[in-house]
Amino acid sequence: MRLVAGIDVGNTTTEVILARVDKTTAEVIRFARELTRGEKGSDASLDAAARLLQRLELDLGSRSEIVAV
Repeated sequence: MRLVAGIDVGNTTTEVILARVDKTTAEVIRFARELTRGEKGSDASLDAAARLLQRLELDLGSRSEIVAV
């Protein structure tokens, strides 16, 4: 199974989800949400999303193989 991250940088909040995925299943194992930093799509918003992803990965003790934004 692969560890996959999905990131949604919205106008108000940014969400990150981590899931274990194989050919037929996906199991959500971590999720976090924070207020979006700066304007949606700005360097500040993407930096904050990356830090949120890193925090979830550290908590899990594993790094994502695929990240979809």
